[in-house]
Amino acid sequence: MIEIVAILLITTLLFLVGITVTRWHLPIITIIAIAECMLFYKKDNWKINIIAIVLGMLLFVGTTFIEGKIYDFTADGNTYHKLAIGSMKNGWNPAYEDSKDFKKRMEMYLIHQKITLIHYG
Repeated sequence: MIEIVAILLITTLLFLVGITVTRWHLPIITIIAIAECMLFYKKDNWKINIIAIVLGMLLFVGTTFIEGKIYDFTADGNTYHKLAIGSMKNGWNPAYEDSKDFKKRMEMYLIHQKITLIHYG
């Protein structure tokens, strides 16, 4: 639970300072979450803390693996969510740029590269 909250909080704060989502978000936030857990529960038994962290990591990895095997048939997931995630992967920062402005910027980039943009419409 700490890691999920940390991912949302840190990603939002990084958006506000102009940093978009990168491949380093999850590993760094995982390390921060483990450090928070160790510091927050440092008075308790370390063995229990390590077991809790390992079980939490296994649960996170296991559910992520299962979610990756399930195809999303929902209209919302196949339109808005995929488009938003793909846009953030390509540098869109929703804190500073409207999605329409990003689409125009990407179209100009693709036209410059002589590639046709296929829009989900």
